[in-house]
Amino acid sequence: MNWYIQSQHIDIANMTDEQILKNIDNGDGAYHDLYPGHAYPPNDNAEYRFDSEEKARQYANEIREVFAGLPDNFEIYRAIRVERGGEIDFEYPGISWSLHKENALAFGSHNGSNVLLTTTIDKTNIDWAKTIAAFSEFTSMFSGDDEWEIVPLEQSKLRDVRQEPIIRRRT
Repeated sequence: MNWYIQSQHIDIANMTDEQILKNIDNGDGAYHDLYPGHAYPPNDNAEYRFDSEEKARQYANEIREVFAGLPDNFEIYRAIRVERGGEIDFEYPGISWSLHKENALAFGSHNGSNVLLTTTIDKTNIDWAKTIAAFSEFTSMFSGDDEWEIVPLEQSKLRDVRQEPIIRRRT
């Protein structure tokens, strides 16, 4: 995955459609291009991420609205698996976090996670290039199982990481 915005402090509210679209993954090569004529000449037999430039720009605007509307500081969540007697690295707890607790728990249910980490992140500590790329790859904005990923710019700046056990009810 290529990230085109340098990992730096950027205000997503001021990002252009082009800056956002440059960070939207093309599905690991699953798509010929983002939309017909974006980077390559249109091809009638090709599959595109979006049907048109208008739909791509609408999606960029939706991403901008989702993230720009967040408060300056907000909670993020990460479900992890800790082996019995294992320790959690609170200084570098991981790069992929979720905007929503329920989405972190849903993701964690697929990989046997048994601990939920919670921390508060400042919007200036978000790597927007990686967040946009991960968000566009793993979140459709319409499904409860989506990951709603947030990627911290610096893991070591995540303070007061809290942990709680994940209790799974057997059915």
